[in-house]
This record gives sequence, structure tokens and C-alpha cells, in this order.
Amino acid sequence: MEKITEKTTIEIQKDGYYEYTVETIETLSFHVLKNVHAEIKLILKGSLELQQDILLEPSSSLHMLSMNECKDSKMNLTYHLKKDSELKIGYYELNENTCDLKAKFYLEENGASVDVVTTSITSAKKIYDIGCIHIAANTNSNMSNYEISKQHANYKITACGTIKKGAYQSKSHQTSRILTLHEDQRSEAIPVLLIDENDVEASHANSMGKMNAEDLYYLQSRGISDEQAKELLTMSYLLPITDVLDNEEVNAELVTMIRSRMGL
Repeated sequence: MEKITEKTTIEIQKDGYYEYTVETIETLSFHVLKNVHAEIKLILKGSLELQQDILLEPSSSLHMLSMNECKDSKMNLTYHLKKDSELKIGYYELNENTCDLKAKFYLEENGASVDVVTTSITSAKKIYDIGCIHIAANTNSNMSNYEISKQHANYKITACGTIKKGAYQSKSHQTSRILTLHEDQRSEAIPVLLIDENDVEASHANSMGKMNAEDLYYLQSRGISDEQAKELLTMSYLLPITDVLDNEEVNAELVTMIRSRMGL
């Protein structure tokens, strides 16, 4: 795993799996070259105030897992997607420290697509501002946000899908699910759709609340114990992050970390 501690631009020139640890830097850029297909595991440490830019050239693809292990972090992230490029990115946020994350995805050329997953469990303050901006026609975005709010949590997610004039036949979808485990917490999901074109598809769906008693009853009626049923329902909010990378070893590690974080 390569450790990055100073301002740098990383050029991904060939297919493969890459791992980086980032700490004590202010600026970091990734540039994925044309026709390159890469996976990146990015681990963030220390106290970060990070400006990150990522460019995907035409017909490239990038699957990136960003694991935030910082003491505290403030991140401003910008992504530029060119013709027929594909980005799948997951933000894994299971620590108890503050996070302020702003991420903007610009689908700048025909055929570009992005799939964003945020996963968090917290008793601290975490603020997310995620925006997908469709500039060109035939572009696609999907945002899936999952949060488990424990006692003292202060969680806010603003998810915005923007389809500009001329970005016809584009699709922008978003879902946010928040599971509240305590009365003493504050959680908020703000879905936004800004549509300036007619021939498009756009949707948003939000859910927030305690564990569903009917779901628990259904699982228990199938012979599953109360503890196992709660574990299954809780894990369902966090496991989507394991779909970001194709690396089975990393995904198995994530499941172990999630179970440990949940005390299961």
C-alpha cells in the first residue's frame, strides 16, 4: 500500500487494483487514462482538510472505496466524467469522529455514468452534500445513502440531482435510508432534483425511523432469533458498500469490520 503525505497527482495508466493511504495533505488528484479500468482502495487518516479532483477520460472506468479513518475531516471532492466513462464510488464512514464531505460529480460527455454509495454509523456529527450534475445527453447517476444514527448523532445528507438543458435521455435517481437507534439523535435527509430538460428520468426516495417491528416479526416467524433478526436488518443498511469493489478479500474484510463496529 502506497502512503501519500504530500500534494500529488496520480495517473492511472493501466488496468489493476491499487491501494493508497492518505494523511496530512491538502490536495490530491487522480487521472484515469482512456480505456483504463481500475479499482482503488483509499484509506484516509489523521486530521484532513482535503481538496480532491478525479478525472476519468473517455471509455475508462474506476471503482473506488474511500475509507475514512480520520480523527476529523473536511473534504471537497470534484469528479469529471468524459464520454462513456463509468465511476462507482463508496464512502465508508464508520468512525465516531466529525466529517464534513462535499462531493460533486460532473457528467460532462455523452454516455458517462456514476454510482455513489455512502455508508455511515455514528454518534457524532457527519454532514454530506452530494451532487450529480448532468451536463451532456444520455448520462446516468444513482445515489444510495445509508446511515445508522446512534445516541448523540447529528447526521445530515443533502442529495441533489441536476439535469441541465440539453442533457436529454439522462437518468438521475437517489435513495436515502436512515435507521435511528436512539431518541437522542438528530438525522436529516434533504432530496433535491433540479430538472431543466423534458426527456429524462428522475426520482428520489427517503426512509427514516426505528427498526420495523413487522420486519422483525416476519424474520422471527421464520425461525430466526430476535438478536439474529436485528443483526440482519442492521447489516442491510451497511452491506451495500461491499458492492463497490470486485475484490473479494477487501469485501470480506469490510463485512468483518462492519460486524465488529456493530458489536455483532
